[in-house]
Amino acid sequence: MEMPSLTRFTVETPRWLFLIALVYAPWVYGTTPPWAIVYLNLLLAVILILWLTGCCLRKMRPAVPQWLLCCVGLILAGGWGMALNPHFQDAGNFHFIAHRAPIPFAPGTVDGASSRLMMERLTCLLGSVCFVCDLSARRIWRRRIWRTIAATGASVVLFGLVQSAFARPIFFWRMEDIGEPYFATYYYHGNAGSYINLVLPFVAGLAALTLRRPDAHAARALWFPGFFVCVAGAFVNLSRAAMVITSLICIVLLVWQFMGRSSNELLPRRRVRIAYALLMVGAVACLVAFSGWERPAQKWQMMHSQLNSANKRLVSMRVCMRMLPDAGWHGFGPGTFGLVFPHYTGKDADLIPGIWRYAHNDYMQTVLEWGWLGALVWGALYFGGMALVWIQFRRRWDLSTSDHVLLLVTGLALAGVSAHAFVDFPLQIASLQLYVAVCLGFGFGSGNWESSLASRA
Repeated sequence: MEMPSLTRFTVETPRWLFLIALVYAPWVYGTTPPWAIVYLNLLLAVILILWLTGCCLRKMRPAVPQWLLCCVGLILAGGWGMALNPHFQDAGNFHFIAHRAPIPFAPGTVDGASSRLMMERLTCLLGSVCFVCDLSARRIWRRRIWRTIAATGASVVLFGLVQSAFARPIFFWRMEDIGEPYFATYYYHGNAGSYINLVLPFVAGLAALTLRRPDAHAARALWFPGFFVCVAGAFVNLSRAAMVITSLICIVLLVWQFMGRSSNELLPRRRVRIAYALLMVGAVACLVAFSGWERPAQKWQMMHSQLNSANKRLVSMRVCMRMLPDAGWHGFGPGTFGLVFPHYTGKDADLIPGIWRYAHNDYMQTVLEWGWLGALVWGALYFGGMALVWIQFRRRWDLSTSDHVLLLVTGLALAGVSAHAFVDFPLQIASLQLYVAVCLGFGFGSGNWESSLASRA
């Protein structure tokens, strides 16, 4: 039975718009400027409204598990409750003035404006987790999302390699910004490294699938170079954490490829895998040599001199530890870390000059902004979704090969960004948050994925 035109519009439009959002997020300056975040919020809001409208018109309940709905509901209730009940107000220059809260005895943020902006973004992102969870029940759409992430990621990293090779801030940055550690569309190399760690497994998964299809010449010509580009980008970019995480991801993927069972003859398959492994090493070495390896090498040489008590990140962690008692069970409020941090630097202020918007440790920043209770719910959402990915990967042998590989690469992407979050702030950047939301949506939705013997329209 054919759907009415209005119903079809509300069903199909948000799906295609979401693919556009996945391309928009990293390409528009990594969605780090405030104006870029506003446009992403609007795009995601339109997607969610159309999606929910389509569900109502079809009288279909979204395929979202109760655990996810519970976590999302608690986070939104707690975050908006604090944002709309400010106890203080930022008067500028990091100076707070008392504000009469609507409910004085209830938890509230230290700055209502900052918390409201953050909650607008988080509302759209958490809605996107639910949207992907529901959409991933359809095989064709989880594959489209997968390919969009991989193609977008490879193109962004290739752009970064071209920039590095010519030592010019092509299109995005001004000539006077050449000395800054930018990469591709990301001004900060740590964010670029986190993005590479997120997209690399998805590109690698598509490349690995082509080995199972002897006639997939066009796909191999696309995804293997994309994989080489992503690996090379991680080593040309200046993020040492990204280099280490990329190396670990590649090791896991290689072990999986060589240890995995195959219905084909083992010896020829293993020879093919060895050949591709050698090709990868050679191609990556050439790309790194062409794009420039001197600056990353210098960055590693600086590491020994940075391992001391004056290290800026270690100093910032000392300051964060001083903030913990005052953060308490409810925290300072979503999006307020950068406003509160200067009030606790004290004698360490000279060691960490400038404005610190992020703690360079997402777990610590979550506790400070959301308190221990909020961090517990966030942990249940984030690590619960990641655990489901690995549980389904181990148990769902009834899935098709591509879906099984998709679970593996999703788990690796989440593991990579989780590791990077200990030393940087990937989970505070809108474009990276969106990609993490997709991974969590895959995790929570994987229980509804059909087996290889069934299909769903």
